[in-house]
Amino acid sequence: ASVTGSYATGNLSIAVSWLGGLIGLNQANGASSVIDISNSYTTGTIYNNPGATVAQGTGGLLGLNRSGGSNASMKIQSSYATGAVTGNGYTGGLVGWTKANTSANHTISNSYATGAVSGTADVGGLVGQNFSVTSAIANIESSYATGSVSSTTGSAGGLVGTNKADTSSAASTANISNSYATGNVTSTVSGYVGG
Repeated sequence: ASVTGSYATGNLSIAVSWLGGLIGLNQANGASSVIDISNSYTTGTIYNNPGATVAQGTGGLLGLNRSGGSNASMKIQSSYATGAVTGNGYTGGLVGWTKANTSANHTISNSYATGAVSGTADVGGLVGQNFSVTSAIANIESSYATGSVSSTTGSAGGLVGTNKADTSSAASTANISNSYATGNVTSTVSGYVGG
C-alpha cells in the first residue's frame, strides 16, 4: 500500500486516540507487508484535547505509525507538516508515535515539521516517540524540525521526545542521522528534556 502526492489543509479539533492531519492510524498487519508515504503534506493546525486521557498519539501528518506483522516495511519520505500540533501523550510535529515491532523496518527520511508542538509527555518537534522492539529498526534520516516544543509531565525534545530501542528480548535499533532541530524546548518537569 502507498500514499503518494497527497495532502490535507484543514484544521482538526477533537479528542480521540491516533489523530493525524492526513492519517490517524497507519498500520501494517500482515507479515512482510509494505506501506509507504511519500511526497505528502499537511498545513492545518491539529488540536487533540490534552485534557482528555483518550487523546494519545497526535501528529501533524500521522498519529500512529505501527507495524503489526513481522518483517513489515514502513517508510515516510519527502513529506512535511507545517501546522501547530497540540495533544496529550505521544505528540509530534510530523508523527505522534512510530512503533516498529518484530523485525520491522521503519524509516522517516527527508521530511520535516515547522509548527509549534505541545503535549503532556513524549513530545517532539518531529516525532513524539520513536520506538523499536524485538529486532526491529526505527530510523530517522535527513529530517528536521523548527517549531518550539513544550511538555507538562514528561519527556520533550526539539526533534524527538523519546527515542527508544527495547533490547530486552532481541536486538533493536532506533537511530537518528543527519537530522536537526532549531526550536526552543520547555517543560514544567525536570529531566528528560533535550534541545
